Amino acid sequence: MLAAVGFVFLIDLLIDFGAQQLLDWIDASVSALPDAIDFEATLEEDLIGFLLFAPLTEEALFRGWLTGKLASLRFAAFGAVSAALFIAAGYVGEGTSSVLVLAGFAVLAFGLWQWSQTRFTDTRIPDWFTKNFTWLVWGSSLAFGLVHLANYQAITGAIDLVVILPQAIGGLLLAYTRVRFGLRAAMLHHAAFNAVYLLTVYQII
Repeated sequence: MLAAVGFVFLIDLLIDFGAQQLLDWIDASVSALPDAIDFEATLEEDLIGFLLFAPLTEEALFRGWLTGKLASLRFAAFGAVSAALFIAAGYVGEGTSSVLVLAGFAVLAFGLWQWSQTRFTDTRIPDWFTKNFTWLVWGSSLAFGLVHLANYQAITGAIDLVVILPQAIGGLLLAYTRVRFGLRAAMLHHAAFNAVYLLTVYQII
C-alpha cells in the first residue's frame, strides 16, 4: 500500500508542477493573478500547521466522510458549519472574530464527539450518496480548492480563481488516495506534499 500511495503522491507533485507553470504563464501573459499572502510564522509553527494540523483536519473535513456512512456524513455537516464560522471570523471585527473561532471549535468538537459515539452504529450508506458519489468527490475537491482562496489577496475577477487549480487537482488525488487506501493514507499523502512545499519555501531543496 505504501508504494501505491507513494506513486499517487509523485503524480500529485508532477501535476502540481505543471499547474504552477500554467499559473506563471497566465500571470505573465494574460492577467496579473493575486499574490499569496505572506503569513508570518516560525519554522516550528509551520511544521505543526502544515505537517499535523492541515493533514489531520482538512482530510477529516473534506474527505473523511467519503465512506458515505451516516456517522461520517453527520460529522461532515458539523465540519461544514465549523468551517463557515472560521471563514466568517476573517471578515468581522476582532472581538466578534474570537467568538466565531471559539464557536467553530465548539461545533467541531461536538461533531467529533458525536461521531465517536455513533461510528460503529450509524454505518448505513444512503442511496443518494451512492448515486451522487462522483459529483460529491468533485464537489469536495472544488470546495477544498476554494477554501485556499484565503491564502491569497483579494480576488478581483473570474480569471483570478485559477490560483486554486493546484489545490483543486490535489483534492481529487487526495480523494483517490482516501477512497482507495483509507483516511490515514490520505493524511500521509497530504503531509508528504506539504513537507515538500515547506522544503521549497525554506529553500532546503
